[in-house]
Amino acid sequence: MVNELDMQKGDIISTSEILSWFSNHYPAYAEKSITDCAIVMTTNLKTRKSRKLRNIDGKYDLFFETKKKFRLYDIEKDPVPLPFDS
Repeated sequence: MVNELDMQKGDIISTSEILSWFSNHYPAYAEKSITDCAIVMTTNLKTRKSRKLRNIDGKYDLFFETKKKFRLYDIEKDPVPLPFDS
């Protein structure tokens, strides 16, 4: 999705835009599954702490939440991602 939308540093996307993209490309996915994945991939949301995932190579560090929208995570600017429950 990020590649197809040509998202760059600083670009912001809303939950509804994420859901719309998935609806057009992968309509079989449930909205809840999509929003849950976006939340897991958001580095500064506390809900990450309740997930038992191994974040090898930062593959789950995609977004940073800002004003109830998602911005691409910027390793140079944003705080260290919150950990997952191990």
